[in-house]
Amino acid sequence: MRTTTTSPDSDDRSAQTTAAGMPWSEFAAARSRIRRRWPSQFGIPVVTDPFALTRPVEAPCSVLDVGADTDGPYLVMDYYDGLTLSEILRHHTRTREPLPLQLALRFLQDAARGIHAAHELRTPDGRHLGLVHRDVSPQNILVGFDGAVRVMDSGGGKAAGFGGRTWTGLLRSRVGYMAPGQLGFEHATRASDLFALGIILFQLVARGQHPYPGKGMERARRVLANEPQPDLGEVVPECPAEVVRLSFELLASDPDVRLQDASQVANRLELIVADLAGLEGPRSIAEYMRRVHAKVQSERREAIEAAVRALPALEAPA
Repeated sequence: MRTTTTSPDSDDRSAQTTAAGMPWSEFAAARSRIRRRWPSQFGIPVVTDPFALTRPVEAPCSVLDVGADTDGPYLVMDYYDGLTLSEILRHHTRTREPLPLQLALRFLQDAARGIHAAHELRTPDGRHLGLVHRDVSPQNILVGFDGAVRVMDSGGGKAAGFGGRTWTGLLRSRVGYMAPGQLGFEHATRASDLFALGIILFQLVARGQHPYPGKGMERARRVLANEPQPDLGEVVPECPAEVVRLSFELLASDPDVRLQDASQVANRLELIVADLAGLEGPRSIAEYMRRVHAKVQSERREAIEAAVRALPALEAPA
């Protein structure tokens, strides 16, 4: 089976080709099988859920086609070329190159817009879904080479009226980004998504340092303990006061004290970014990605195209 796919960068890519000259339809039909057959060769984030949102908010990324061949079933979906925020943090930790504060805050600003869009999703008849992401983390924030920041949902999202756990009975959130209420097995809320944004804000500004030391359940115990709130200003003395204040508000242990609306977070960050841009000039996410991560992009494209060429020939279109 050969299928036609669309890309977020174009209304119709059925007639276009990849850099290696492969038709996009052929590439799309094969890429899910590549991930299944060679998952360890390259870590390429593929958005597979219906709530992949970016700023400006795009139409949801949906499964465009399904099929089966001799290798088994496969999915055809949009592919977004970029790096997760966790990969970007690891790069700057490894190289010790500072991540410009303006860009770090832009990443979070745009992610907050995506979270807010998910929180406000409605059914076609206008009913508010009450969606909560539940797994906001650097692994689920994708920074594209096109300059867009997208929030991915790896399947942990929950709409109002459904339980706070998955069908397996297990919490899907990463422990290191869970709010105190989630760790206490309470239902996830908008405020718990914003607590996770607060942890990411701390890490982006503090060069990857987590606000709660330790790993796994040791870190969870610190979140639940009645200890002084992490102070971003102590860790990064040069951090602007407005950013430190926002960090305190997002990491408040009491959800009633915490900020409740992701759009408030985005608006606050937008003002801070505007001030920084006025001082140092605006910075482009797309330019940063091309300048700093071009080698990774090239290697991934080569790996994908080599793997596609190694696949058995696909059937001709019906």
